[in-house]
Amino acid sequence: MKLRHIFLVLLLTLAGCGGCSSAEGEAQVHRAGIEERLPLRIGNMEIAVQIAVTQREQARGLMFRKELADGDGMLFPYEAPQRMSFWMNNVPIGLDIGFFDSEGVLKEVRHMYPHDTRTVNSASDRIQYALEMSEGWFARAGVKSGDRLDLVLLCKALKARGEKPSSYGLAE
Repeated sequence: MKLRHIFLVLLLTLAGCGGCSSAEGEAQVHRAGIEERLPLRIGNMEIAVQIAVTQREQARGLMFRKELADGDGMLFPYEAPQRMSFWMNNVPIGLDIGFFDSEGVLKEVRHMYPHDTRTVNSASDRIQYALEMSEGWFARAGVKSGDRLDLVLLCKALKARGEKPSSYGLAE
């Protein structure tokens, strides 16, 4: 029985190593929940993000959050590029949102005001990922249009959430 358990763990580990390869080749064995912060990088800035993948998670976003640590955020991945619209219903803190294309390139950053129910729209209809960070984070971190999301880390984070990266435009 013990040998069977070891074989199953080894099989799961090997199955998790396919695609989104990197030097580390780490496998995620358990499925991370929305509450877990996963590592991501934009340019050379390391951040920790929650990833909202279900419609329910995306609809709730950062509602009712009273604070957001500097360097923490929430990423919203979508299956296809589109024009994005976000609002701040029931969000008591100011946020900045970065809109990224399917190649992970930051196209624009917009400010969002607490409790504002007016939508903040991306200028482009080619946006696939949106990243909400604390108000002013992009400027403080020196992250600007043209900087890139680390798609290898994004791939790993999506896998950790139990998602197929290819569903979000990423090669596996």
